Formats: sequence, C-alpha cells, structure tokens
Amino acid sequence: MTELNEPLATELASTCFHTAESILARRSEEDFEQLQAVLGADDVDEVVKQNAIMLLGRWERPEVVPALLAQLPEQDERGLINLVDALGRLATPQAVTAVLEQSRHPSPDVRRFAAYALERAGTPPALARLQEMATADDADFVQTRVRDLLTRRDNRQDEK
Repeated sequence: MTELNEPLATELASTCFHTAESILARRSEEDFEQLQAVLGADDVDEVVKQNAIMLLGRWERPEVVPALLAQLPEQDERGLINLVDALGRLATPQAVTAVLEQSRHPSPDVRRFAAYALERAGTPPALARLQEMATADDADFVQTRVRDLLTRRDNRQDEK
C-alpha cells in the first residue's frame, strides 16, 4: 500500500471538504509529493485518489498537469468531473486542451463541468467553445448554464 504521512492519510480518506482546506492551508512540499504519488498508485482507495486529484487542482502548481492527464482513461463520469475541475483550475495549454475534449463528452454532466472549467480558464479557444456550447449543446440545461456563465463573465468584464 502507498505510504502516506499522518495527518495526510487521515485527511485524504475523509469525505469532508474541511480536511482538504487543512491540507491546502499547510501546502507542504511533502504533502504535494505524496499527493502526486497517490495518482500513480494502484493500491489506494478511490476516495483517496479523487481527493488527491481535487487537491492537486487547487495547489496552483501546473507541473502536475501531465500526471492528472494520465488519469483521464481511468475515470468514470464522477471522476471525469473531478478531473475536469482540477485541469480547469490549472489552465495550462495542455489542461485546456483536455478540458476542450471533455466538453464534447457524451455525459451532459461532464460537459457542464467542462463549461465551468473553460470559463475559468478564459483562453480564446475555451471561450469560443463556450459560445458554441451556448447554442449547440444537446442538453438544454448545459446550454442554459453556459449562457449564464458567459453572461456573468461579460458582467465582470463590464465592471472593470
């Protein structure tokens, strides 16, 4: 089994986001390295792996993007949503490309979370895809959410 230090092992096993806040507040290099190790481990609980993905997306260290991208083939719908969120927060060109691909996923829930990630990234290709999704997505609720995101983005731009 992948060895994790305490309190990280306990915190990663929790389903409460409060523990994630503790890890992020600490932002230790040792925790970061162990979170990356969790991604490559086959012997960790799925909750632990999903928490590691979520935390790495919020760590603001884009060097983790290749390790996150390597997780794409292993993810079910719920895992893809978590991974899309993480990649969208890091917003490197590679990450945005992966989110753009997921914005065409068969699941409307994955597409909806991809829209959030694309809006957050805010790159020209991301914004162009959002414009397309606002009128052409197969799911009405995705179109509605994308239009809301674009309106909110426009309002923020007007305030500047």
